[in-house]
Amino acid sequence: MPLEEFFKMMATALNLPTEKNLSLDTRLSDIWDSLGQIMVLSMLSDNFKVTLEMNELISVKTIKDILDILKSRNITIVDDK
Repeated sequence: MPLEEFFKMMATALNLPTEKNLSLDTRLSDIWDSLGQIMVLSMLSDNFKVTLEMNELISVKTIKDILDILKSRNITIVDDK
């Protein structure tokens, strides 16, 4: 999956405006609250069949951290630029 598509999925899950620019370094604390966490967990489950463990959820700080977890589960998101 292309990285830009993943960013769009994140923005949709978090109900962010389309002009919100997400990057690998985007701090999750800046873009989600408890409902946002639930929406992202749901998006990951629906699209990738991935369930984050509680320790993983607590440890993620950036979008890159989520991608690293996906990568550890053999799901590759590629930067197509």
